[in-house]
Amino acid sequence: NAESRLGKGLDSILDKPAKDQPYGDWARANAEALGLPKDAGGYEVKPPADWPKDLPWDSAAEAAAREIAFKHGVPPEAHQAYVAFQAEQLKQTVAAADRELEAARTEMDADLRKDWGDQLDARKTRATQAMQAIAEKAGMTEAHIQALSQTMSGATSDAAVIRLMDVVAEMMA
Repeated sequence: NAESRLGKGLDSILDKPAKDQPYGDWARANAEALGLPKDAGGYEVKPPADWPKDLPWDSAAEAAAREIAFKHGVPPEAHQAYVAFQAEQLKQTVAAADRELEAARTEMDADLRKDWGDQLDARKTRATQAMQAIAEKAGMTEAHIQALSQTMSGATSDAAVIRLMDVVAEMMA
């Protein structure tokens, strides 16, 4: 009678969560019927096909997200969707930061070009060489010198630092 009344077999009916039973516990108890993975590994997500090669994929965060999805009984499609959404948001944030950095470099070079004109590249090179010489004399490691070189080359360029090191280079000459 129950099967004819409900139109489905008793083996296909799920009980609703018990009073005060967290959804994740209920979903894990009914994982097979709900089509949920047997373990957190079933939630693996690959980086999007258009993920920038120079932007590292955070495997530790991905593993933590898989554990959360498993614990809370999230459908794998939903997990894939929100990870893809977060990846897209991160790509857009990085792209915006890159655009801002490039605009700042362009502005800095324009500012230095006002004073140095066609000598801009040569004077930036001279300033970088002076900085390297001083860093070596100070006994800095190659890693420190590399970090300072990035300041001079544009990763975190600063016109005042470049001007200062150009004056030092002139004094050294």
